[in-house]
Amino acid sequence: MWTSPDHGAHFGDVFQADFLLDTHVRAGAGPLGKGQMSAKDAAKLAALTDRSTSGNIDIYSPAFSGTEGFALTRASAASGTAMLVSDSCAVASALAQGREKRSVGGRLLFVPITVAPRPGQWERLSGLVDFGRLALEPHASWSEGAIAELRYCFMVDARDVKAHLGTRLSALTTEGADQVAARWSAFATRRGPDAYEQSTAKLAHVLARRIELEESDEHFSVSDAVALALDAAWTLEGAALEDVVDRYAALNEIGALPVHTDQTLDALVAKLAASAADAIQAHR
Repeated sequence: MWTSPDHGAHFGDVFQADFLLDTHVRAGAGPLGKGQMSAKDAAKLAALTDRSTSGNIDIYSPAFSGTEGFALTRASAASGTAMLVSDSCAVASALAQGREKRSVGGRLLFVPITVAPRPGQWERLSGLVDFGRLALEPHASWSEGAIAELRYCFMVDARDVKAHLGTRLSALTTEGADQVAARWSAFATRRGPDAYEQSTAKLAHVLARRIELEESDEHFSVSDAVALALDAAWTLEGAALEDVVDRYAALNEIGALPVHTDQTLDALVAKLAASAADAIQAHR
């Protein structure tokens, strides 16, 4: 699942930094403007809290106004380990990777990683499909398995991501990226192989109930045919066409003619979809 990160950030890269907290906004959140407390008042405050300070200190309060401010949010006491789940193309645009005319800006999406799950929690999750959570394989930075908490995603300023590329612990292999992408898509859109697996299993139950029979291998073979067609389409839409986009970009940089999609892949999906349609027709 894991490999070493390269010079640019991509979907699935794992970062570790103190500011990568599982933050979330509640109804009591509001803008906090930035102001200053004088050195005299700061010394009094420090004495009350058994601390020491010198000079003015910055303070944040709704009483201040201005363009530089923060919002009062909540955050978990996470380990500061998080996975980048924005699309690699969006990451390249936000971080101006290979885009010299662009400036770094925008926000990127992360999910926190629980690196020390409760006893038995990782084993339980690794044996089932939970759209909101994904069991990650062991890594050099955590001796046991970790958990990607997809349900707790949060945004990070692209400028800070750019400044902390050196804090990345790891990147995903192609197979690992496919696994995370499938689970992330299932969680965010109810699409992709993980979602199809559960949906087509329910299809088998529906087919059996239409004729008041117990589920049989025949019903599951029909649902498997549908799942196979959907998985092939997912592969074409994702990995195969991403390769086409990369090839197009490379050719475009040198002024070559645009590359065209591989018609064989389109034919494969069409054939599989037709097989699924024929299989389910008998049960209509």
